[in-house]
Amino acid sequence: MAIEHPCVRLVFTSITGSRMRVCDLGPIARDPGEYSRFYRGISEKLCHE
Repeated sequence: MAIEHPCVRLVFTSITGSRMRVCDLGPIARDPGEYSRFYRGISEKLCHE
């Protein structure tokens, strides 16, 4: 599967073959709460484009 988005750097199938993994370029989180907010925002953006 190809994803063309400026933030996406790498897409691959998990080792079990059951999921797709996406490595993206995003802001650096300073704490777990900030990481969760960034993750949700980026994943929602990628899922709705």
